[in-house]
Amino acid sequence: LRLVNGFEYVKQGAFAYGDVNEETNGVDSVNINHESYYDRKIYDAGLQVDFHNPYFWLRSQTSLQLLDDTYNVDQDASPRDLYYAVQSEKQRLLSEEINIKNVTAGRYNWNFGLFAFSHAINRSTDVFINMANPAYQLEKRYDDDNRGIAFYHQSQLQITSQLILEAGIRYDM
Repeated sequence: LRLVNGFEYVKQGAFAYGDVNEETNGVDSVNINHESYYDRKIYDAGLQVDFHNPYFWLRSQTSLQLLDDTYNVDQDASPRDLYYAVQSEKQRLLSEEINIKNVTAGRYNWNFGLFAFSHAINRSTDVFINMANPAYQLEKRYDDDNRGIAFYHQSQLQITSQLILEAGIRYDM
């Protein structure tokens, strides 16, 4: 058994845009009226389970990734309250692979497997515009769900010590 877990958290200021000053070869001070930041949380986990005996090796690998991401940015990069944007993204990914292969030494070797995944992305972008009277908000929502499963097989035949015939097939749904 092997279990791996990881967590990352980032919260920082972001998007400090300023005018390029060609005389000083630098960037003038940033003067914005709306806080800009970047906030991200990522969790990764994986579990690998192995079983083997003198005839075959069976392995299962399960993986999970969770992402929660938000950024908020003053889009007009000025002290005026013209417009700003908030973008958020949530991702969920779960995958599983099961593999079985022979472990006996011989002229013929084989390998069978299955791979499956489910991936969901939910993203939103909101732009707040204060130039108009009254102020208004533009919203966009993106939801993308994707799933799949695949079966595969690989065979290997040693014809001579120098010549090996290898063939494989995979079916995706």
